[in-house]
Amino acid sequence: FYLDSDTLGTRITPQPLAGKSNGYRIDVDPSGTLWAAYYTSTGDSTTTGVYVTSWDGTSWATPTLAAQTTIVRDSYNYFEYVIDQMGAHHVATYHQGVSHFTNSSGTWSLAHHEQGAVDTNYGRVALEVTPTGDPHLVWYDINDNDLVHTRRVSDTWYSTVVHDFDVDDGQYFGIDIALDPQGDPRIFAQVDQTHGDNVMVYYGSFDDPSLDNSSTPSDSNSDGVCDALQSAMLDYGQQELTFEMGFES
Repeated sequence: FYLDSDTLGTRITPQPLAGKSNGYRIDVDPSGTLWAAYYTSTGDSTTTGVYVTSWDGTSWATPTLAAQTTIVRDSYNYFEYVIDQMGAHHVATYHQGVSHFTNSSGTWSLAHHEQGAVDTNYGRVALEVTPTGDPHLVWYDINDNDLVHTRRVSDTWYSTVVHDFDVDDGQYFGIDIALDPQGDPRIFAQVDQTHGDNVMVYYGSFDDPSLDNSSTPSDSNSDGVCDALQSAMLDYGQQELTFEMGFES
């Protein structure tokens, strides 16, 4: 059902037919237009993938192939769809690792692929996008039983293993990510329903990895001083300060 103030409870027929697709994602762009994304296998690798379409209040627009990909299972768990605050669309898919597709440049294209092994039965990917359009993806790499956080910062991609699950945790049931107002991720993951292994991850990464002491800081002008040390702000804990200079002992 699609609900709005004018047609509360109005039924909209899914597109395509339910038998051709399994798993829909919806989002609303800044203008208020409803969009839907879905995965369809056409039998042709050049046209199989995630499609997006918009609703004009009467009918669905002609679908556009956003992400040409063959995901392991025809399920919504293997892709995510987000429209950011600037109106750009983002699709994350879970196949041989994770891939990020976007139309931020005006046309749909593959922006990034992170190689990894995925679970063929219980895979998951989660996607969030910052107000400035930088995507954050969370996914499972079953090569090492790792929960991986992949994100873009200033056109550079970074991946961090945020949790190492036990080797017997073979079924990945749940995953989600939310960004706080500072852009730091909160990640939830549930692995191995039998053993009930759940984890909430918050590692408070800096928005700019050059400020993180676990990475090599940038030095844009090659003066030997990293950019993070070019300036500093001191908080003296009070508004009124008295400076004295030139006195003799």
